[in-house]
Amino acid sequence: MSDSLAGILAAAARGRFPAMDGAVTVLGQPSARDAGVLAFTAHSVVFTDEDPRWVRKELAAARSDALAAASS
Repeated sequence: MSDSLAGILAAAARGRFPAMDGAVTVLGQPSARDAGVLAFTAHSVVFTDEDPRWVRKELAAARSDALAAASS
C-alpha cells in the first residue's frame, strides 16, 4: 500500500484497496485544511498532523469496537 493519501486514493480508484486486516494507517495531512478518516472494509486511514503514537493511543482507549474506533 502507498505511504501517501494520494497514493491510497489513486489505488482505490483502480480497484486496489487496503488490506482487510483491521488495521489503521496513520498519515500526515496533505494540507492544513484537510484532516480526516477514510473507512474501507476492515481498514481505516487517518490523516492528521497529530503524532501517530498519540492517534494510536487514543484509538486503543476508545470505547467502541476496534474496527469502528477511527470513525468514532
